[in-house]
Amino acid sequence: MKKQFVILIVLGLILFTSAGTQTEEKKIKEEVSVLNIEIPVRVFYKNKPVNGLTKNDFSLIVNGKERDIVHFNIIKKQIETQEMVLEKEKEFPPRYFVLAVNITKFDVVVKNGIEQIIDRMLRKNDAMLIFINDKSLTIKNLQDKFAAKKKIFNLIVKESILARNKMLLYFKQLENEINLAKFKIMLRQTVGRKVQTNLKQDVYAVSTFLRKYLIIWKDYKNKYLIPNVKTYLLFSKHLQKIPVEKWVISIYQQELFPKIVMKGEIMRMIQSLIYKWQSSTDAEVVNFSRIVSKQVSEIRKALSISDGFPTDEITKIFTKVGATFHSIFVNTLLASFSKDMEYKRISTDMENNLRSLTEKTGGELVTSKNFEIAIDKIVKKQDIYYVLTYVPKEGEKIEKLKIKVHKKKHKPIYDDNVRTEFTKKPARGILINTDKEIKINGIKFEKKQLTFKVSEFSQQKIAGGILGSINVRIQINNMQDNPVFDKNINFNSKNTETNISLNFKWLTKGRYEIVIETKDNYTNKMASDFIQIKVE
Repeated sequence: MKKQFVILIVLGLILFTSAGTQTEEKKIKEEVSVLNIEIPVRVFYKNKPVNGLTKNDFSLIVNGKERDIVHFNIIKKQIETQEMVLEKEKEFPPRYFVLAVNITKFDVVVKNGIEQIIDRMLRKNDAMLIFINDKSLTIKNLQDKFAAKKKIFNLIVKESILARNKMLLYFKQLENEINLAKFKIMLRQTVGRKVQTNLKQDVYAVSTFLRKYLIIWKDYKNKYLIPNVKTYLLFSKHLQKIPVEKWVISIYQQELFPKIVMKGEIMRMIQSLIYKWQSSTDAEVVNFSRIVSKQVSEIRKALSISDGFPTDEITKIFTKVGATFHSIFVNTLLASFSKDMEYKRISTDMENNLRSLTEKTGGELVTSKNFEIAIDKIVKKQDIYYVLTYVPKEGEKIEKLKIKVHKKKHKPIYDDNVRTEFTKKPARGILINTDKEIKINGIKFEKKQLTFKVSEFSQQKIAGGILGSINVRIQINNMQDNPVFDKNINFNSKNTETNISLNFKWLTKGRYEIVIETKDNYTNKMASDFIQIKVE
């Protein structure tokens, strides 16, 4: 469920006009050398949409110079339900719906909710794109809604089960790491009653566990909680080619993540060890205790926020293409089978970000498991925005675009077109071995030379053969936990594994901790490990 909330490009655009009309339209466009550029703009005052503005309320500035607004339109749209259609008894133009499903538990409530969306919102001449995980389905003909719903539910059931299983693998991995750490600590404490234990080894075991927990969280967050702006931009190009009214309905199931219970057994053990290390007469052990304390603080902080959500960028994208974004936010519950873990919402940031995105694109966000109430609110919501049109100079490249609203405290939301670096889609072949989990093995530091092996990363088939791509981050901290080195390096490899060797002759005498983080650039899967060294 790579960024479940992320929208995927769909091959084979749905065309709503006849073949004859398409040919005629193509001929017309070929004869026109300069086309007008339309800029959709939503305006807000105190977070409420503003209605009733005129062309004279706006100024349009392109590349630092004001331009004439040659056309000005006010667009008001609202999802017309089947009840409205029956009341008006006339033909209605086709519309394009996108159903973005981000769930890991497909129950009867969600099933009935999607069924209501299809039955109440969609007309027979509408089209719908459904996507979940990396799969999509286009329904071109809604004459037979029973058959359409069967196809939709088959896809969602299959993909939601896969998504849930992948998510539970994270949780099982965490539970195994906790149990392993507890076993090691208890074993050393039992042995320690008879023989002198090595405190440094205790620190290493605890630090390893905490670091693994943090990397699992980062990997989970990267996959499930932060959407990819580049993918949204590519999708906007798809929506721009759809010449009808566009609506996006997002069903987002709030993900939970197993937090370590701070008063649980494992954390009591760790805290007890930290106190023990802090009272040690060995300065290195005391310094190690500070590192472990910092790791605990990092975990607390990392699990309390969900930063990185590019709300402003994605808002601009949907504004640009005239799509209205509605969201239904569904909470989910998972039972914990460990006394050391509890499933908690990461934070309210995800809901707040999604709410901001929804409101700024003219939509409605509803947090409820009652889909009937949610749908009633959505269909009653009217979207209001303005379309400003200007004629560009021949061959002109838009480098900076700015729209001003003359009325004070009125905030315009629009796409400023200053994000061209995202629109370039890198050439990519067919990905293979995507089910593998990237690994780090054989870490050694000898004669100031760091060597290790990275394996199990995915590859892609390209014109020149097969190629893998990984990013490696090396961090070196001294025993006072001060950074002395931090660098990211990209490596490409034609093999399924690569040996990496880096020279650190400049390191002065002392003890250090080297942290290695790797990421598969194709799948975004991550791995982490570290080694503590002594430089003579």
